[in-house]
Amino acid sequence: MAYVLVFVELILLFFLSILLTRELSKMLYRITKNKKLTITILAILFFPGVVVHELAHLIVANLLLVKTGEIEFLPVMNGNEVKLGSVAIAKTDPIRRFFIGAAPIIAGIMLIAGSFLVLEMQIVNTLWKQILFGYILFVIGNTMYSSRKDMEGALELFATIGIILLIGFLMGISFSPPAITLNIDISEQIKNLNLFLLLPIGIDIAVISCSLITRRVLM
Repeated sequence: MAYVLVFVELILLFFLSILLTRELSKMLYRITKNKKLTITILAILFFPGVVVHELAHLIVANLLLVKTGEIEFLPVMNGNEVKLGSVAIAKTDPIRRFFIGAAPIIAGIMLIAGSFLVLEMQIVNTLWKQILFGYILFVIGNTMYSSRKDMEGALELFATIGIILLIGFLMGISFSPPAITLNIDISEQIKNLNLFLLLPIGIDIAVISCSLITRRVLM
Protein backbone atom coordinates (compact mmCIF):
# COMPACT_ATOMS: atom_id res chain seq x y z
CA MET A 1 0.00 0.00 0.00
CA ALA A 2 2.87 2.37 0.85
CA TYR A 3 4.42 1.83 -2.60
CA VAL A 4 1.10 2.61 -4.28
CA LEU A 5 0.79 5.79 -2.22
CA VAL A 6 4.28 6.93 -3.29
CA PHE A 7 3.32 6.37 -6.93
CA VAL A 8 0.05 8.31 -6.48
CA GLU A 9 1.85 11.17 -4.73
CA LEU A 10 4.50 11.39 -7.46
CA ILE A 11 1.82 11.51 -10.17
CA LEU A 12 -0.13 14.13 -8.20
CA LEU A 13 3.01 16.21 -7.69
CA PHE A 14 3.77 16.01 -11.41
CA PHE A 15 0.41 17.54 -12.37
CA LEU A 16 0.53 20.03 -9.50
CA SER A 17 4.00 21.21 -10.58
CA ILE A 18 2.68 21.97 -14.07
CA LEU A 19 -0.35 23.80 -12.66
CA LEU A 20 1.80 25.64 -10.12
CA THR A 21 4.18 27.05 -12.73
CA ARG A 22 1.30 28.15 -14.94
CA GLU A 23 -0.77 29.77 -12.20
CA LEU A 24 2.22 31.38 -10.48
CA SER A 25 3.46 32.88 -13.76
CA LYS A 26 -0.03 34.27 -14.50
CA MET A 27 -0.28 35.81 -11.03
CA LEU A 28 3.20 37.36 -11.19
CA TYR A 29 2.59 38.75 -14.66
CA ARG A 30 -0.72 40.27 -13.55
CA ILE A 31 1.10 41.94 -10.64
CA THR A 32 4.27 43.07 -12.47
CA LYS A 33 2.86 43.60 -15.98
CA ASN A 34 6.33 42.62 -17.17
CA LYS A 35 7.10 39.27 -18.82
CA LYS A 36 10.87 39.52 -18.32
CA LEU A 37 10.49 40.37 -14.63
CA THR A 38 8.05 37.48 -14.18
CA ILE A 39 10.54 35.04 -15.70
CA THR A 40 13.34 36.45 -13.52
CA ILE A 41 11.30 35.96 -10.34
CA LEU A 42 10.44 32.38 -11.32
CA ALA A 43 14.08 31.69 -12.16
CA ILE A 44 15.24 32.95 -8.76
CA LEU A 45 12.50 31.04 -6.95
CA PHE A 46 13.31 27.69 -8.59
CA PHE A 47 17.08 28.22 -8.99
CA PRO A 48 18.24 25.54 -6.48
CA GLY A 49 16.00 22.95 -8.14
CA VAL A 50 17.26 23.91 -11.60
CA VAL A 51 20.85 23.42 -10.42
CA VAL A 52 20.03 19.94 -9.06
CA HIS A 53 18.10 19.08 -12.24
CA GLU A 54 20.84 20.05 -14.67
CA LEU A 55 23.67 18.63 -12.56
CA ALA A 56 21.82 15.30 -12.41
CA HIS A 57 21.78 15.23 -16.23
CA LEU A 58 25.45 16.17 -16.37
CA ILE A 59 26.69 13.69 -13.75
CA VAL A 60 24.75 10.70 -15.13
CA ALA A 61 25.81 11.54 -18.70
CA ASN A 62 29.48 11.57 -17.65
CA LEU A 63 29.07 8.34 -15.67
CA LEU A 64 27.62 6.72 -18.79
CA LEU A 65 30.52 8.10 -20.89
CA VAL A 66 28.33 10.42 -22.95
CA LYS A 67 29.96 13.70 -23.96
CA THR A 68 28.52 16.88 -22.44
CA GLY A 69 28.90 20.52 -23.32
CA GLU A 70 27.88 23.88 -21.92
CA ILE A 71 25.57 23.95 -18.90
CA GLU A 72 23.21 26.85 -18.17
CA PHE A 73 21.38 27.61 -14.93
CA LEU A 74 19.86 30.91 -16.05
CA PRO A 75 16.56 31.23 -17.95
CA VAL A 76 16.53 31.61 -21.73
CA MET A 77 13.47 32.74 -23.69
CA ASN A 78 12.64 30.83 -26.86
CA GLY A 79 9.54 32.43 -28.34
CA ASN A 80 6.75 31.98 -25.80
CA GLU A 81 8.61 29.19 -24.01
CA VAL A 82 11.13 29.61 -21.23
CA LYS A 83 14.00 27.26 -20.43
CA LEU A 84 15.05 27.67 -16.80
CA GLY A 85 18.22 25.68 -17.46
CA SER A 86 19.92 23.38 -19.92
CA VAL A 87 22.94 21.17 -20.51
CA ALA A 88 24.33 20.13 -23.89
CA ILE A 89 24.48 16.34 -24.21
CA ALA A 90 25.71 14.40 -27.24
CA LYS A 91 23.45 11.94 -29.04
CA THR A 92 23.63 8.41 -27.69
CA ASP A 93 21.74 5.12 -27.64
CA PRO A 94 18.14 4.93 -26.27
CA ILE A 95 19.14 3.21 -23.01
CA ARG A 96 21.69 5.81 -21.94
CA ARG A 97 19.50 8.64 -23.23
CA PHE A 98 16.65 7.36 -21.08
CA PHE A 99 18.72 7.21 -17.88
CA ILE A 100 20.22 10.64 -18.54
CA GLY A 101 16.73 12.06 -19.06
CA ALA A 102 15.33 10.37 -15.95
CA ALA A 103 18.30 11.38 -13.75
CA PRO A 104 16.61 14.48 -12.20
CA ILE A 105 13.59 12.40 -11.14
CA ILE A 106 15.80 9.78 -9.50
CA ALA A 107 17.94 12.48 -7.84
CA GLY A 108 14.85 14.34 -6.63
CA ILE A 109 13.29 11.24 -5.08
CA MET A 110 16.58 10.34 -3.39
CA LEU A 111 16.99 13.84 -1.96
CA ILE A 112 13.43 13.96 -0.67
CA ALA A 113 13.74 10.46 0.81
CA GLY A 114 17.08 11.39 2.37
CA SER A 115 15.55 14.43 4.08
CA PHE A 116 14.70 12.21 7.04
CA LEU A 117 18.43 11.97 7.82
CA VAL A 118 18.57 15.76 8.10
CA LEU A 119 15.84 15.68 10.72
CA GLU A 120 17.46 12.79 12.56
CA MET A 121 20.70 14.77 12.82
CA GLN A 122 18.67 17.63 14.35
CA ILE A 123 20.11 20.12 11.88
CA VAL A 124 16.68 21.70 11.34
CA ASN A 125 16.35 23.07 14.88
CA THR A 126 15.29 26.68 14.32
CA LEU A 127 12.38 28.33 12.55
CA TRP A 128 14.41 29.77 9.69
CA LYS A 129 16.10 26.40 9.09
CA GLN A 130 12.68 24.72 9.02
CA ILE A 131 11.48 27.27 6.45
CA LEU A 132 14.63 26.72 4.37
CA PHE A 133 14.17 22.94 4.66
CA GLY A 134 10.57 23.21 3.45
CA TYR A 135 11.58 25.54 0.61
CA ILE A 136 14.26 23.14 -0.64
CA LEU A 137 11.81 20.19 -0.61
CA PHE A 138 9.26 22.36 -2.43
CA VAL A 139 11.72 23.46 -5.13
CA ILE A 140 13.22 20.01 -5.70
CA GLY A 141 9.78 18.41 -5.82
CA ASN A 142 8.64 20.86 -8.51
CA THR A 143 11.75 20.81 -10.70
CA MET A 144 12.71 17.12 -10.67
CA TYR A 145 10.35 16.12 -13.47
CA SER A 146 11.96 15.83 -16.88
CA SER A 147 10.72 17.55 -20.00
CA ARG A 148 9.55 15.74 -23.13
CA LYS A 149 12.97 16.32 -24.69
CA ASP A 150 14.72 14.92 -21.60
CA MET A 151 12.76 11.69 -21.93
CA GLU A 152 13.59 11.12 -25.59
CA GLY A 153 14.45 7.48 -26.02
CA ALA A 154 12.08 6.26 -23.31
CA LEU A 155 9.64 4.84 -25.85
CA GLU A 156 12.43 3.00 -27.70
CA LEU A 157 13.84 1.67 -24.43
CA PHE A 158 10.49 0.40 -23.13
CA ALA A 159 9.72 -1.14 -26.51
CA THR A 160 13.08 -2.95 -26.53
CA ILE A 161 12.62 -4.22 -22.97
CA GLY A 162 9.07 -5.33 -23.80
CA ILE A 163 10.27 -7.31 -26.83
CA ILE A 164 13.06 -8.95 -24.79
CA LEU A 165 10.63 -9.90 -22.01
CA LEU A 166 8.14 -11.25 -24.53
CA ILE A 167 10.76 -13.38 -26.26
CA GLY A 168 12.00 -14.60 -22.88
CA PHE A 169 8.47 -15.48 -21.81
CA LEU A 170 7.84 -17.42 -25.02
CA MET A 171 11.14 -19.28 -24.54
CA GLY A 172 10.40 -19.99 -20.88
CA ILE A 173 13.24 -17.84 -19.55
CA SER A 174 12.84 -16.43 -16.03
CA PHE A 175 13.89 -12.83 -15.42
CA SER A 176 13.49 -12.94 -11.63
CA PRO A 177 16.18 -10.80 -9.96
CA PRO A 178 18.56 -12.46 -7.47
CA ALA A 179 17.71 -12.12 -3.79
CA ILE A 180 19.92 -9.54 -2.09
CA THR A 181 19.91 -8.92 1.64
CA LEU A 182 20.39 -5.29 2.61
CA ASN A 183 20.62 -3.85 6.10
CA ILE A 184 18.10 -1.17 5.15
CA ASP A 185 14.52 -0.95 6.35
CA ILE A 186 12.95 -0.28 2.94
CA SER A 187 9.41 -0.07 4.32
CA GLU A 188 10.50 2.64 6.77
CA GLN A 189 12.17 4.61 3.98
CA ILE A 190 9.02 4.37 1.86
CA LYS A 191 6.95 5.69 4.77
CA ASN A 192 9.37 8.61 5.15
CA LEU A 193 9.14 9.32 1.42
CA ASN A 194 5.33 9.30 1.66
CA LEU A 195 5.52 11.80 4.49
CA PHE A 196 7.97 14.21 2.85
CA LEU A 197 6.20 14.16 -0.52
CA LEU A 198 3.19 15.61 1.27
CA LEU A 199 5.14 18.81 1.97
CA PRO A 200 5.67 19.98 -1.64
CA ILE A 201 2.17 18.75 -2.50
CA GLY A 202 0.67 20.79 0.34
CA ILE A 203 2.70 23.90 -0.55
CA ASP A 204 1.72 23.54 -4.23
CA ILE A 205 -1.98 23.40 -3.36
CA ALA A 206 -1.63 26.41 -1.05
CA VAL A 207 0.31 28.49 -3.62
CA ILE A 208 -2.07 27.58 -6.45
CA SER A 209 -5.06 28.50 -4.29
CA CYS A 210 -3.48 31.85 -3.31
CA SER A 211 -2.63 32.53 -6.94
CA LEU A 212 -6.19 31.91 -8.09
CA ILE A 213 -7.58 34.13 -5.33
CA THR A 214 -5.07 36.90 -6.04
CA ARG A 215 -5.81 36.88 -9.77
CA ARG A 216 -9.54 37.13 -9.09
CA VAL A 217 -9.00 40.07 -6.74
CA LEU A 218 -6.81 41.87 -9.29
CA MET A 219 -9.24 41.34 -12.17
